[in-house]
Amino acid sequence: MFRSLSGAVLLLGALAVSAQTPDPAHRLILAMSADQSAAVETGLGYRQLGEQGQITQKLTQCMQQLDRSAFTDVFAKTVAEQLTPDEIKDATQFYESEVGQKFVKVQLVDAYAQFDAAPPEPAPELSESEKATIASFLGSPAGTKLIGNAVLTDSPQGRKATRERILELHARCST
Repeated sequence: MFRSLSGAVLLLGALAVSAQTPDPAHRLILAMSADQSAAVETGLGYRQLGEQGQITQKLTQCMQQLDRSAFTDVFAKTVAEQLTPDEIKDATQFYESEVGQKFVKVQLVDAYAQFDAAPPEPAPELSESEKATIASFLGSPAGTKLIGNAVLTDSPQGRKATRERILELHARCST
């Protein structure tokens, strides 16, 4: 099959690198930490339900232990369906930038605030220049789809996929 051992080694090396390099949609989700925000918001929502006595303590604890990987694939699939390759590239470029990462932290703090919960760290201060960069991204086609239209959670496909994942996780935690 392989003419030499070195050919087989090169192929295995290429496959290993390929397996470690996420596709563009996954790379974007990881850069924007949408999966992490979803895990946090789900856990905080279930904590509230538990505090109100609407669900068991076991279910509350299990759902609070979700990590970002519970939502990564679901969101990557939605991004791949809802954004063009150029929009994914543009959004990834923004979210991987220093300003984009600050924006991610601001959004995560906002997620905690929705549930009257203390975030692990305060929101970073944004300069006027950084605010302008964020505003520019939000006005772009990718920013409009991701943030303005919230395609990950508010589009029919995103809402359905997120709901199904939460129900799957709920069922897993209920057993």
